Amino acid sequence: SLLDISNNSKTLPGVYAKNILIHEGLIIYDEPVYFPDYFKSVNTSGNWTKAYKTEDFLKVFPNPAGTYFTVEHNIILYEGECSIIISDIHGKTVSNYNLNSAQNQHVISTNDYPSGLYLVQLFINGVIKETEKLSISK
Repeated sequence: SLLDISNNSKTLPGVYAKNILIHEGLIIYDEPVYFPDYFKSVNTSGNWTKAYKTEDFLKVFPNPAGTYFTVEHNIILYEGECSIIISDIHGKTVSNYNLNSAQNQHVISTNDYPSGLYLVQLFINGVIKETEKLSISK
């Protein structure tokens, strides 16, 4: 019978049989929901040295970059003069972009940038709010 076939739900005919019975209203099936066990414990060293960012104002991708990279900023909560400064690893400013919107993406060509490491910094009212590293390899 169809009910006997549906009891073996690990096979394809068993799955089909169970679905037919559910569709016709002959059986009631509730999908099991598994919740993670938040109370599992593990031994830790007790020293958490990595600081986690709570807000992302600046994202740079892809990293490493080839022919272009995208700088995304989200500074909706801030007002004032905002800019993005791209500098080489020695601190020399390579590019400066004034931001006219609180949230946007800028696609930047790497034609004028030699291969190397760069710092992409978000300034709000002259203060560095966030810095991302960027590697360009052509």
